[in-house]
Amino acid sequence: MLGFCFVRLVEGWPFRDARRRDHRRAAGNASVSDGEAMRHLALAGLGIGRLATFHVDRDVAAGRLVPVLENYNPGDTETVHAIFVGQGGHVPARVRAFLDYLADKVRIA
Repeated sequence: MLGFCFVRLVEGWPFRDARRRDHRRAAGNASVSDGEAMRHLALAGLGIGRLATFHVDRDVAAGRLVPVLENYNPGDTETVHAIFVGQGGHVPARVRAFLDYLADKVRIA
C-alpha cells in the first residue's frame, strides 16, 4: 500500500459497505506528500494507491492502472481551493486560463 504523509492525513483509508462506513489503517512500503508522486509509484508497480480520479483517469483508460475495491468506495470528495493575490482586482489571462483548466479537470461529475 502507498500512503500520504501530509498533515491532513486521515487515520487510514475510508471504506463503505452496505451496512457501515469505516477507516482502515494503511501501512505500506512508501509515503508521499502528493498525488502525482503516488501515481508514479503505482505506475511503477510499487503498491496500491488511493488517488483522485483526475490523477488516474487517463492511466485507467489506457490500461496502465486498474481500479480495485470499487465496491467499497465511500464516494468522499476533497475541496480544492485556488487563490490568486493580485493588485487592483485584475486577473491576468494566464491565471484565468489556469483557473478555468482546474475547474474543468478537478470537477467531479
